This record gives sequence, structure tokens and C-alpha cells, in this order.
Amino acid sequence: MPVPVLVALVIMGLELVVAAIMTAILLLPLAIVGSVPVLAYYVLGLIVALGIVAFNMRKPRPWVRWAGAAVQAGLAAFYVLRLIVDPTLGSVGGLGLTVAAVVLLLVPSSAAWFGGSARPARWLPPGPGRT
Repeated sequence: MPVPVLVALVIMGLELVVAAIMTAILLLPLAIVGSVPVLAYYVLGLIVALGIVAFNMRKPRPWVRWAGAAVQAGLAAFYVLRLIVDPTLGSVGGLGLTVAAVVLLLVPSSAAWFGGSARPARWLPPGPGRT
């Protein structure tokens, strides 16, 4: 496993732990009241998506790379909205980690690990020596 993929896996693991702790913090007081806010559903969905991607990261399949990039991009959009509403150091750090994970999943060595091409194939017209 190349270093960028390993670092992206560690970042996703950290985000998974933080999301699990956030869910526990959100749901413990709500168990008494009986209502669950939309944010708790978002965090639960994030835990499931990150868990699926993180646990499949060791398998070099292209869908894992693109699913990881998509989940991280969605999380980055959430952090941008959170920065607009309430700018905190935690939001800045979270945005930095998610952008780093997306970049690490899109570098050529990650593309080679997941079986995808590092650059798009070009179409060449037929010519001498090409059929």
C-alpha cells in the first residue's frame, strides 16, 4: 500500500472515531427525551459511509478510491458550511484533513494502487504502426 493511501486511511480512521464520539455525545441525552435531531442522522450516515470505505481501503479496487473521494468531498462541503455559520478552529482542522484525504486519494500513486490509470487515456487516430 503506497504512503498516500495509508495516510488517507489514517485520516479516515480519525474522522470515524471523532464521528462515533460525536454520535455518542448527541444521542445519550436524547435517549431520555426521545427525539433525534437531523444532525444525529447525518453523523450516523457519515459513520456508515466512512466505515465502509475505510474497511475496504486495503483492497485495491477503483470504486473504493472514488467512494472515499466522494465521502471526503461531501464532508469538506459540510465543513465549509460550518465555517460560514460558526468559524472555529475545529472546523478549519476538519476541512484541512478532509481536503488532504481527497488530494491523497487523487495522486498518481494512489491511482496505480487502486488499479485506475494515473492519467486519462488519449485517443490516437490510426496511423503507421497503430491499428
